[in-house]
Amino acid sequence: MQGFFFQLGICATPLYNSGLALFYVMKIVWGWDEERIKGFEPILHFVPISIALATAIAGLFLELYNPASRGYMCWIEEYPPYCGNSLSCERGEEAAKYRWGFLYGFVVA
Repeated sequence: MQGFFFQLGICATPLYNSGLALFYVMKIVWGWDEERIKGFEPILHFVPISIALATAIAGLFLELYNPASRGYMCWIEEYPPYCGNSLSCERGEEAAKYRWGFLYGFVVA
C-alpha cells in the first residue's frame, strides 16, 4: 500500500510541476486570458493524474512494490533484496528498468 501511494505521488509531482510551468507560459509569455486557459485546465489535471494512476496500478499487477533495500519504505524493488545479482527473484524482476520507466523517464524528459 505504501509503495502504491508513494508511486502515485512521486510520479504526479513532476508532471503537475510541468503543467504549472505550462500554465505560467500560457498566461505570462503568450498573454492568454482566463477564458482561453480554462479550456486547457482539465487537461493539465487529467494528464498527471492518469499517468500517475496508470503507473501505480501497473506496479500492483506486476508485483513491483517490495521493501526497499536502501531505506525504510516500500517502492519498486527486487525481492529478496539484490536478488538480480546472483539469486533468482521472487518478485520485482527488472525493477531498475521499471523505476526508470515509471519515474525517472518523466523527470529526465
